[in-house]
Amino acid sequence: TSHPQVVQDVVRMAAQYLRNNGYHASAAVIADEAGIKQADQASRRAQLKQLRRYVLDGDWELAVRHIIKLTTSRSQQRRCLYLLYRQEYFELIERQEIQRA
Repeated sequence: TSHPQVVQDVVRMAAQYLRNNGYHASAAVIADEAGIKQADQASRRAQLKQLRRYVLDGDWELAVRHIIKLTTSRSQQRRCLYLLYRQEYFELIERQEIQRA
């Protein structure tokens, strides 16, 4: 049996694919059948866009707070934070800020 969050994520990705290819009604049906509200999807997309903006702007502290707020499981949170810290580290190295890295 799959973890409920994994199932929701897969359904969201399928619905997004359908929407991106013009199948809006099909995306709505699959989301409805899976019990995923369109408003929830829109809200999650907006939150992920905000996280992306924090990362692109190098606002690491806000990105960390946002990840903590967004993640639903401890393991998911640790994985996301690891990826974020890794990105910050690489950018510090690239700018030759070795001491901060």
